Amino acid sequence: MSSKIKLNNNQGDIITLEHSDTISSLGSRVIPLDNITHKVSTIAELRAMTERPEFVYVEAYDDSGSTYGAFGSHFFKRSFVVEADNGGTVIQSVNDTYELQYDGAVNVKWFGIDNTGVTDDTVKWTALETYAEGKRIFVPNGTYLKDRTFPKSNTTFEFESGVVINTVTGGNNSWRLTDVQDVHFIGNGCTINRDATGTSANFKLLGAINCSVRDVNFVGGGAVGAGDDCIEIGEGTTQGCENIVIQGGSCSYGKRNGISVISGKNILIDGVHIHNVDGSPGAGIDVEANVYNKISKIEIRNCNIHDNSTYGIVGVFSDDVYVHDNIVYNNNADGIACGAGGTQFNSADWTSATTVARYQDRRAVASFNTINGWVGAINGSGVGVNGFKVGTIVLFNTRNGATLPAEFQSQTRWVVSEISGTSNGEVRLSKGYDYNEITSLSDAGTGTFTNVLSTTDCSMVAYNEGQSSNWRIEGNTVFGNNKTSGKGQINVGTSVIVSVKNNLVTVGKISQGIHAEYVRVLDISNNTVIGDLTNTTLTIDDGIAIGSCVEVKCSGNFVQDTGGEGININPVSHAVVENNEVVNCGRISLYSVKLNDGVNARINTNTVRGWAKYPGTYGLYTSSTITNSIVKFNDCKEAGDSVANSFVCAGAGNVKTDNIVYDGTLV
Repeated sequence: MSSKIKLNNNQGDIITLEHSDTISSLGSRVIPLDNITHKVSTIAELRAMTERPEFVYVEAYDDSGSTYGAFGSHFFKRSFVVEADNGGTVIQSVNDTYELQYDGAVNVKWFGIDNTGVTDDTVKWTALETYAEGKRIFVPNGTYLKDRTFPKSNTTFEFESGVVINTVTGGNNSWRLTDVQDVHFIGNGCTINRDATGTSANFKLLGAINCSVRDVNFVGGGAVGAGDDCIEIGEGTTQGCENIVIQGGSCSYGKRNGISVISGKNILIDGVHIHNVDGSPGAGIDVEANVYNKISKIEIRNCNIHDNSTYGIVGVFSDDVYVHDNIVYNNNADGIACGAGGTQFNSADWTSATTVARYQDRRAVASFNTINGWVGAINGSGVGVNGFKVGTIVLFNTRNGATLPAEFQSQTRWVVSEISGTSNGEVRLSKGYDYNEITSLSDAGTGTFTNVLSTTDCSMVAYNEGQSSNWRIEGNTVFGNNKTSGKGQINVGTSVIVSVKNNLVTVGKISQGIHAEYVRVLDISNNTVIGDLTNTTLTIDDGIAIGSCVEVKCSGNFVQDTGGEGININPVSHAVVENNEVVNCGRISLYSVKLNDGVNARINTNTVRGWAKYPGTYGLYTSSTITNSIVKFNDCKEAGDSVANSFVCAGAGNVKTDNIVYDGTLV
């Protein structure tokens, strides 16, 4: 034995020891070098060894003696426990089991895993991860080729920044975390590439708990690929994911979505760069449950999301979602959107277990009363079922050629305005919140109407809490989206309890800045919405457009330079429209602020201005169908094209106080 010996620590650093030194970093006991009496060149020689020394020094992992460099130099100690040879840390000689002596992380090179990207080492990765349960795995720089493996609980992977992981042709995922806890990937900027021929997500978490992925760059198969999401967070054997962190790094060129959240609670997506996702749905982040009540407490923050084939961020069937401080731009559809969807309520018989919605989210319609307008719809109760509330927005569906009464054919969605309290759950509906209630019907419709979903030809979808609800969209910068489709840079619909606050938004060429439709309890406040009047392709799109919503607050917003209305609300029943500033809007639509239909609104302390270069005809316009509302302290000086048009409020029963018109006088 030489008086000097070279060995490596777990990260491949060369350590030179003198003969009189001891090895104190390789396990719980100090190993005197004098005890190292046997040396072999390779692991293969160790396997063939018939001698039975207590310690063996192995110079290299493979027969070449150099392929793995310093990572091949090991000390092994004879064990009195017979274990299977795992190719890395446990080696069987002819007569004994030898265990690798080390402190710290398990190095992938110890298992002979190739870092040139040539060899598919899935089997060796599996052996490594099986052994490393409860340990830390270190992945040094290099290129690795593998198929899907399944890490064990309580395992941490740490990659050097130059690591590239490629998945095999036609393979599955890079990793799948199924029903495990406390598994963490520390990427340090490494890259995981999804082969274009693969048909599943690059990285999957299914039923995982307390897991994290930090600073990993996931790359999908792109437009030519058959792949899937860059990251999927979904359902495991018995439950969804919980307490998951995706932080830093990127998701790009996915074939489906950048990140799909299908089933999970307490999910944080923080600081991820997501771009150039193709295919369908084609969103940067898609928060979309495939079973009711499987998504809640989702936070998306500080992300940079752009140039995706549809949405930047979209949510369908999710509750308690907080989207804040993101930059979302140049996506083909809406920048940020949420809603309860439509097909999620559907199945062949309206009752299938595969339907996402709860049973009582779709209700059988048993009758239409022509005399008093009551609609017989089962009003469910019990755990997980929301009964009707005044203000609930509903949608009729028919089948087998059935038709609705003529009055209910004039629009797609209606508002519950009155509940009978009878056993068959009758309700009255109105066109808007507390506005134009239907109190009689000209006909009772045609078809078979029963109180059983599987047999009735008419049903009613009720948008309730737990479908798309409790969304907060705050502090985001959103611009340049809706390049080919969509309704708004921020678009919220068929949801319950939504706030859109403190966002900076630019109006797109084919969409509104902020668009809201069919939302119960809506707060759009303190946003800045900017258009571009120099744009020769400017359209009639609004800064803020609110349609068919219930319990609306639109307050403290600044809107400037839109071709359409700066603010457009219809109907405005019980809405609070206060402290907004609208400047130079309505160049094409002719209205700076346009409010239509409703009762008991509060329209106060708004400021409306126009420029001589691009005057709109009207400043603050309230239709004559707005009645019994309070309209006070609005400043419309130099708005519109005249005194008469700067402030229009002719509805019956309105209280008008100290509103400033075009020439500065009060009305």
